[in-house]
Amino acid sequence: MNSIAQLLLVTALTSTTPILLAAGSDGSPTGAEPSPSTSSAGPLQFSREFAPVPGLVWPMEMPLREELCLNGKWQFQPVASPPDWTAGEDGPPALTDPNPDAWDATPIKIPSPWNMNTLDSFGASDSADYRSFPSYPASWEKAEMAWLRREFTVPSDWAGRRLVLHFEAVAGDCEVRVNGKVVGRNFDKFLPFEVDVTDAVRFDAPNELLVGIRAVHFFDQPGRFGFKTYPSGAWWSELINGIWQDVFLLALPPTRVADVFVQSMLDAGELRADVELRNDAPAALDVRVEARVVPWLPSGETDVLLAPEERGRFDDETVIAFPPTPPVRLEPGATQTLNLAHAVSDELKKWTPTNPNLYGLLVEVKAGETVIDRRMTRFGWRQFGFDQDQRFTLNGEPLRMNIELCHFFGIAHMTPRHAWAWYQMLKDCNVNTVRLHGFPHPRFYLDLADEMGLLVHDETAIYGSGANFNVDLPITWERYADHTARLVRRDRNHAS
Repeated sequence: MNSIAQLLLVTALTSTTPILLAAGSDGSPTGAEPSPSTSSAGPLQFSREFAPVPGLVWPMEMPLREELCLNGKWQFQPVASPPDWTAGEDGPPALTDPNPDAWDATPIKIPSPWNMNTLDSFGASDSADYRSFPSYPASWEKAEMAWLRREFTVPSDWAGRRLVLHFEAVAGDCEVRVNGKVVGRNFDKFLPFEVDVTDAVRFDAPNELLVGIRAVHFFDQPGRFGFKTYPSGAWWSELINGIWQDVFLLALPPTRVADVFVQSMLDAGELRADVELRNDAPAALDVRVEARVVPWLPSGETDVLLAPEERGRFDDETVIAFPPTPPVRLEPGATQTLNLAHAVSDELKKWTPTNPNLYGLLVEVKAGETVIDRRMTRFGWRQFGFDQDQRFTLNGEPLRMNIELCHFFGIAHMTPRHAWAWYQMLKDCNVNTVRLHGFPHPRFYLDLADEMGLLVHDETAIYGSGANFNVDLPITWERYADHTARLVRRDRNHAS
């Protein structure tokens, strides 16, 4: 099957054809459930996992780090907006507490916005080339505030670790509660955020997770040039509400690697890494860091149904070993960044669109001789720049960028199967760069670009065809700065 046919197949699977989906290993759905069909042929049986996305914990990090995916069926409770509320005149309405007896009989499937049952709310019910699903009650379309609820159980052997809720993206002003306690808030539609819930969870019974969301338009304020006080993105993203990307519960070591920034300095012949350490243990601890580079082994899978699932793994062979750092003392609650560097000659193969070679930097934290944490970061040995003639360069050589743009329109684009087939079509057409237009796309778009050899034009959501931004208010610029910093931190290690 050629790549264009593959893309058409995946678009069909993710759009106009209702799909009966297999359940995940825990019995929860791995994608959206089928919507009613008007086709005389009946629904298409699709037995594979609909939207296969790897978790956040790499196998080489286990068992020091573990995760529990909280996707699946949640309860949903819309909250009525005040009838006399006026946009731009009144402040954001309060999100009243959920009524324990008012949960909707229809569950919501996470990840998905609650208001994408049809395209009616987007003003183009019959003009698009796909049908949105899952099928939710029509009343949800008008909801601008809501509570979402589920229960989760923490494995008993996670005791003693830091327990962190990780949300890949929640559209709206968000409040997170665990067992009735407010544990975190977030205001951004597109980027990940984490909430430490260690002190709120219990191990002897199920835990209640509540997520309350208010539509961002409640925060509009008229100004000289517009009314939006936040990054809104493009047409589709402006209007969605809800938990539209994955949710995980992470079990992390109390003393751990909090972040890694890998820098491939080809012109200096040096691989650098900034390793941020964090100590959430109650006592100070002396630790040292060891790091090594291992190759990424791609699966080489080319079938459109298998490629997003069977993508590759890290080899255990060490290509580069950094010398151990001297011991450092981490006080309780402290963070410290260590700067690692190693000379590189020909140990690493360059990443290019033709040969997308990838590696992993495995960082270990040791207390004495005991490994207390491992963190894996995937990267490519590559460097972008400009030459004296202002031509764009990759690895010191001028590169002509043949660029493709695709507008993100929701369900049809929310699976790696679509992204993989689209990218393969671009590769077959000699395209080497993709513009992820209008707002930060889900993380798998960059993961697949790394693996398949596409440069990415990464965009913030500080965008809008109408340019309706209130740039007179300081809060607008504060949200822009926060959004941009979070995008850079999320994507800075990608080879693409």
